[in-house]
Amino acid sequence: GEELMGGVGEPTYTPCPNGGPGGLICCSYCTASYSRFLSNTAKEMEAQSVSRIGHEVSDILELLADAKLRLQRAAEVTQSNEERRGLLDRNQTAHTGSSLS
Repeated sequence: GEELMGGVGEPTYTPCPNGGPGGLICCSYCTASYSRFLSNTAKEMEAQSVSRIGHEVSDILELLADAKLRLQRAAEVTQSNEERRGLLDRNQTAHTGSSLS
């Protein structure tokens, strides 16, 4: 069968033992062989799909971890700035109160 020729011009499946063209509708042997070929091809495609999606999930998790770290740092800076503002406010209040006395 021409439908499954390899890149070198050789078939990618076992030739028909009865001398037929091979492929899906040649004989029971070729039908089973071709069916296995299609099944293996589908299995490889599924494995590639799962692998690709796994890589996408890994990339997303990495982005989320980076975003989480940046959010934590921003929250720490905000908390530190709030503490400084509180000290400045108390300091200002103390100076204002003492200058009024």
